Order: sequence, then structure tokens, then C-alpha cells
Amino acid sequence: MLKSVTEYFDERSAVYIRSEFTDYQFSAREEAATANDDLSKASILDMGCGTGRLYDHFNTTSLNSDFTYLGVDPSVGMLRASTIPVDNRKVGVAGDLATEARSFDRIYLLGVTTYIPRKALRDDLDVLWGGLNKGGKIMIHFTRKNSLEVILRQLLRPLLQRIFPGKGVVSASFKTYTYGLEEARELLSGTTGIREEALVASVPFLQHISPQMAVWVSKRMNRWAPNFLRPDFLLVFSK
Repeated sequence: MLKSVTEYFDERSAVYIRSEFTDYQFSAREEAATANDDLSKASILDMGCGTGRLYDHFNTTSLNSDFTYLGVDPSVGMLRASTIPVDNRKVGVAGDLATEARSFDRIYLLGVTTYIPRKALRDDLDVLWGGLNKGGKIMIHFTRKNSLEVILRQLLRPLLQRIFPGKGVVSASFKTYTYGLEEARELLSGTTGIREEALVASVPFLQHISPQMAVWVSKRMNRWAPNFLRPDFLLVFSK
């Protein structure tokens, strides 16, 4: 991950996720990534764990807690802001695991691929796939390239970078990366199955005007909205 990205999240770690809509959106992808999964005796890697949202999700739901957990993130600030025990977290990136004799049954990359250059992501996934046990799963979240919100964000980004430089990801100086469904499916080969999980729909930029209204509207749109109105998606790769 680029140094500029790590510094961006370090600076915002103390106040990360203060929006009702963002919390709703992130919670939905955490639920989608763990739904109906038996984690008994599983070894879990949370790659790009940030402030430990997935760790907190495990602790506040009825998911089986008889598993081992490791959270890895390049941002020292984000890890410090998390509730993950010191022994269950470490500063690092996926490439660091290539030299470690560790393997996992479940690997999660939630909110990560948007910030990793494409070639680096492929290299990271090769390392992670090699560290995934047979019968294991890797859950990867992507920003959807052809969604209305992402298209508008890309069109408005030069203007927002001038008016609100560095205020949010859309106006940050670093590049972000988006994927189409087929493009994302081809990132890993040798899988025994790939499953797509639908994530929440949204009206572009409504969350910046009224987060509460954005949540209300999204919950009703989720019943019928096409992928064009869903700015991200989750793929589950089985080994």
C-alpha cells in the first residue's frame, strides 16, 4: 500500500467512521462476509483490519468464537484505535506473510482493494492464496467500477480535489482502484467456486447531505436496486 494512503488513514484513525451511513454500509459488508459461515476451530486473517471493525463484529454477534484471529494493517494509527488485543494484531502488509510459516482457513479483505495498485494487488493475492488452507475461503470487497456513484465520483474528483483537498477519499491525492465483476473474478485462479454477495444500494452523495435519510432510502432500495446503484460488491473465493 502506498505511503500516502497509510498516512491518510493514520491522520484520521481517531475519528474514523463517524457517519451513520458509513457505519451502516460497512456493517452490511461485514455481515455479508461472515453470514452462515462455520468458524469453529478456524484460523482467521483480517488483512487491512483498520480499526478492528470485523473483530468487533465477531465479538458482538452470535458467530462461533472458537477461532484464532490475526489482524494486519499498515497503519499504526488505525491499529492503535482498534480494540484488537496487541497479541492479535500486527503492522504489516500481505507480502510480509510470504516469509511466515502460517496458514489460514478464512482471509478477509474488506475495504482494502480500492487503495492497492492493480499489480500489487495481484501479487498480494498470490501470497494470500498460497497461505489459504485447502477448503478455506477468501472474502474480498471491491469498489464497483460501473456503478453510478463511482462514475460520478471519478467525474467530480478533479473539482473536489481543488475545493476540498484531502477532506475525503474522493478528494485525496492518491489514486483509487475500481473493478468490474468479471475483472475481479479473474484476479484469482484455481478456485473451486466464486460467489458474489450483493451489498447495499445508495443514492449518490445523499449520505453527505443527510446520513439518516441515506440509510432509510438505501434499506428500501435494497429490495429492487440493480447493480448500477450498488457502489461495491463482495466476492467469496473457495479453495
